Amino acid sequence: MTDRRISPAPENQEDSAPILYPDLKALREAKGLSLRDVFERTRISAVNLEAIEKGQFHLLPTPVYARPFIRSYALVIGAESEILLDAYERHLQSLNDRIRQEQEAGGTRRKTNGRYKRAIWLLSAAATAAIIVIFVLVRYNQPGPEIVPGQPAAPVQQAPDVKPAETGPPIAQPLPEASPGQEKTVTAVIPKVAQPREVIQARAPATPADNIPVKSVQPEIPKQATEKNYRLFMEAREPVWLRIREDRNQSEQMILKAGETLERFAAESFTVDIGNAGGIDIMFQGKPVGSIGKRGQVVHLRFP
Repeated sequence: MTDRRISPAPENQEDSAPILYPDLKALREAKGLSLRDVFERTRISAVNLEAIEKGQFHLLPTPVYARPFIRSYALVIGAESEILLDAYERHLQSLNDRIRQEQEAGGTRRKTNGRYKRAIWLLSAAATAAIIVIFVLVRYNQPGPEIVPGQPAAPVQQAPDVKPAETGPPIAQPLPEASPGQEKTVTAVIPKVAQPREVIQARAPATPADNIPVKSVQPEIPKQATEKNYRLFMEAREPVWLRIREDRNQSEQMILKAGETLERFAAESFTVDIGNAGGIDIMFQGKPVGSIGKRGQVVHLRFP
């Protein structure tokens, strides 16, 4: 068996010491097996098989599924599973150490940020109080109008009372006496009666445009360029690991516990990898898919 010195996980090389890791690809090819042959025997996806060969354990699913994958692969190609599992456990330990360090650093940052926030809040409150005090002092210290002692106040001018004109009968003025030989002329003065004025509001003639009914135009709502017409619904009867991908989006890994459900929508297709085919029920477009495999079997599905 050919051995090569690599780290258990490429992304954690600086945190873990290198260990002897067998050249699994050379061992597999020496037995005349391809990844397709190993897949046919183990039903483990080519992605996971390649990750085991290269020691890229961060690409594997959760440990509850990754450990059986490693044992099955080692059994098919004749490798020692203890060496592979030891490398995988070192990878998990390095991940736990890194997570603990990040949590400790995050707690320190949160304490520091809390102090900064309290200091900023106190400074803001003090500045606001200072502004209010300055405004009140300026407002109430403004001088009022100056009053000179002994100076009389300016008289207030009042509008003169205007009495309405009396509308009694006109007084006849005495007429001059006519000279002898002239006739007396008497002029009767008749008061004029003011006629009431009618206020008539002129109304502009209606134009043809005023008689046309106005229709409200509703703005058109643009339709979505792509509608997600496909619906996939899954319900787990047992703990199930799965990887799902909608259309051309990035795939997502998860574990469904017994009784948990998952619903997804897509415009083109779904690609699903399931680690426990006998422990899940699937409905596509509202119709049951039926049995997809046995308990503990790994299957790869595509809808539609």
